[in-house]
Amino acid sequence: MTSEPPHLWTWPYTLTLLSTQSFFGSFFYFISTIHNYVALAGGAPFHVGLIVSESSSVSLLTRPEIGRLAEDDHRVRMMRIGIGTLIG
Repeated sequence: MTSEPPHLWTWPYTLTLLSTQSFFGSFFYFISTIHNYVALAGGAPFHVGLIVSESSSVSLLTRPEIGRLAEDDHRVRMMRIGIGTLIG
């Protein structure tokens, strides 16, 4: 009997690719459009730096705690919080 090799393009793999693409795409659109948005709002170029650095700082400070929560069997709750922040 011959067994088929496992397929690469499974449903979980496809969802992982799509979610990763969406995650990094959101950062790309945030970083590339923030300068024009701040300029239209009347801000100076250093305001763009403040916004981007604040975003990075918040990410840097919250990721260790979020990682601990995700590892302690709170994955579903963390996914719901992530979806809620993206929708809301």
